[in-house]
Amino acid sequence: MSPSGVRLIVEPAPLDLTSKRIAIVAHVLKYAEADDLLTFVLERGAAQAMFIGHPLSYVEGRPGPRLRLFSGGALRREVILKNRRLPGPLQYLRDTVLTLYWVMKTRRRWDLIVACDNLNALAAIILRRIGLARRVVYYTIDFVPRRFANSRMNDAYHRLDRFCVSHADVTWNVSDRIAEGREQVRGLDRSVYDRQITVPIGGWFQRLARTPFSEIEHHSLVYSGGLLPHQGIGLMLGAIPAIAATMSDFHLHVTGLGPLEQELKDTVRELGVRDHVTFHGYIESHARLHELLAGCAAGVAMYSAELDLWSRFAEPAKIKLYLSAGLPVFTTDVTYIAPQIALREAGLVLPFDSAALADAVIELVGDEARLRRFRANALAFGSEFDWPVIFTRALSDPRLGLVSTSGPA
Repeated sequence: MSPSGVRLIVEPAPLDLTSKRIAIVAHVLKYAEADDLLTFVLERGAAQAMFIGHPLSYVEGRPGPRLRLFSGGALRREVILKNRRLPGPLQYLRDTVLTLYWVMKTRRRWDLIVACDNLNALAAIILRRIGLARRVVYYTIDFVPRRFANSRMNDAYHRLDRFCVSHADVTWNVSDRIAEGREQVRGLDRSVYDRQITVPIGGWFQRLARTPFSEIEHHSLVYSGGLLPHQGIGLMLGAIPAIAATMSDFHLHVTGLGPLEQELKDTVRELGVRDHVTFHGYIESHARLHELLAGCAAGVAMYSAELDLWSRFAEPAKIKLYLSAGLPVFTTDVTYIAPQIALREAGLVLPFDSAALADAVIELVGDEARLRRFRANALAFGSEFDWPVIFTRALSDPRLGLVSTSGPA
């Protein structure tokens, strides 16, 4: 049984989408769960598919709003707009209008729109209302009680979330904690708001190659994700001098984007550990990223309970990424999955402290037999979260009308 309460070991019957039109709308900074869903529906033969991606925030060099239309599995049309720095409210308005415009311009009725986050779900619900969508999924990646510092904006955000949970045909939450958070923080009684299901974050477990234990960098760690204060990358850098004093060949690989990038590079220089850290930047190719991860000994996901606003009610994707590569995880008790990581010895749950992290790395990575055992446990745990299993179960929900039933769709 997975920590989300969904059994994922046995794959359900294949899902036939050859007569279906499926649209996906998401705010993205880089590769995300929405891209995995697109890959899945194309592989399942969707007659037509549409992907609309809006920039999560302005990052120089990243694309602006983009549209991709597929027919028969092939890309037929792509539109990429210029990435512009806009005030928040104006960006939200632009994104919603663009979604409505692009879908209406197809002049097709879509069997399903999967909308990641509440603004996109609002647009999808409007499109269903005017007859351009049959069903709507509200795909919730996180739940943040205090998303905005401005109380009125924060309240408006949560009111919109409530509207989308009420009006979407099904709401997908990446963890059970999201429904719990809605109930505890906003009073959304789960017996009333009962169209919420848990659809955990997964990975392409069955198709990923793993590096044999004899060929990995035994004294290496990887951090993959946003370079943000609450994600503990600075804490990891602070642990390196103590680790390197014991393991002279220790190395940390860092991948990702974020506002702390230059500050972190300055910290590496000030600590005198430049020979122990490589900043790879954002790795566009998912295959290349997995190859890098698979060659490391373990992964780092140290979330700060004090600074973190995002992870307590969600399920950080980086942990699933590490597990799918067979990497034990160093993490804190902030995340929903942390108790299962500890119970199954698929990693170590630690206090948010550089000294504690340094000691744990030395003890685990420096003990070959223990590391080998933890890696086998991590791989076994990761095997329970294969995207084809997760998406087949979720899209086979009779409320979405994609599979034939004995009763009316």
